Amino acid sequence: MSDVIIGDMLGFSKIATGTPSEFCREVHGGQMTYDSNPIIREGVGGQRKVLKGMSAVTTSCVCTGVAKADWALWLPGTLDLQIATMFECLAEVDDGTNGAEFLLTGGQPSKFGLSWTDAPDAEVEFTLDAVWALATEQAVGTDIPVYYTDATAAGYGPGDMSVVFGADPGVISINLQVDLLTQAHNTATVRAALAKTFPDSYHLTGVNPTCELITTEPLIITQLTDDEYTAGNIVVTLDNGVVADDAAITLTGMVCPNFNIRWEGGNGKVGFAHSFILGSSADVWGSAAVA
Repeated sequence: MSDVIIGDMLGFSKIATGTPSEFCREVHGGQMTYDSNPIIREGVGGQRKVLKGMSAVTTSCVCTGVAKADWALWLPGTLDLQIATMFECLAEVDDGTNGAEFLLTGGQPSKFGLSWTDAPDAEVEFTLDAVWALATEQAVGTDIPVYYTDATAAGYGPGDMSVVFGADPGVISINLQVDLLTQAHNTATVRAALAKTFPDSYHLTGVNPTCELITTEPLIITQLTDDEYTAGNIVVTLDNGVVADDAAITLTGMVCPNFNIRWEGGNGKVGFAHSFILGSSADVWGSAAVA
């Protein structure tokens, strides 16, 4: 009979010098991918050669209750090729006996996501993606991920968030994304055995914010026939009563190229769906910032 893994399907926390520490309160979903990017060459007469390319290790963590000091690393706000304070992480797919466990090092943020709906049991949810220069497998059970359990990083529940675009349009759903366009730094360097396929590091190369809002009031209908876009700022305020968690995310210079009306039958609410992209900007690095 094969083994059945009943533990965390992606246990995830920070780790330093072999000591796990909290990254979030709950992990609601996630994925770790390890792509060896095979180099495939085919020649005449049926020849075929397959080499290992540059490894790409990524994690995507869907979570709540992340300390502001940690999730803010995904929103540098200024030109920053590398986040010097990026931590190492522990990722596991095991139950303490079966599975796999990895120590992730040389990481950089890659994509930030924030989502929320007006459901009565909704909570602000983060999706934090990162890329890692090295994933070192270690024996199952060597380390155990840990999570916040006290008032630290309590998360953002009902009444803890507001979203405005100039005024308050009655936001009932938000999906905010910031892509840091993170790329591998792979120099022509002879590397030691067992380390040849890992990149030297990762660098942030830009900032590309997008935002989808569903509102109870139309935002930009009169702008659709104008000759030029009218840019505005989207401000997401997070306030759960804990000073260390208070934050304001500002997307600067956003424009809305389209909207659509969600048709609802009966007595359902009508929502106006707006998709925002970054407009003209003299400083894309400052287009998504947190304070």
